[in-house]
Amino acid sequence: MSLYTTQDTFSRQAEGQHLPDDDLLVLQQYLKRLRVWPEAGDAFLELLPQLNERTGLLSHSDYEWIPQVAQDCICGVDIGSRYPAFFQKLLISPGLRKAFLKTLKNKIQ
Repeated sequence: MSLYTTQDTFSRQAEGQHLPDDDLLVLQQYLKRLRVWPEAGDAFLELLPQLNERTGLLSHSDYEWIPQVAQDCICGVDIGSRYPAFFQKLLISPGLRKAFLKTLKNKIQ
């Protein structure tokens, strides 16, 4: 499974703004390839510089949701609409994002 390496989504951001981490781009591409990137996903990414990890404080249960949310992605579920709080935390938290990507990659292979 190949991933795109372009940053088309982020071309609208003003020069000098912080671009998302590489794993955030990987997440976006995986979800787009599965056709489950939320309609509001790009808007969330544009707001990302204004958010911080305190905005989406994590709990142990957030990590417990990873297998279910990853399975729903594979089944074509829009996780942004079904799990809006989880999706926001996924964009904000590098640790949650890395764990989610690992699970998603394992389920796809």
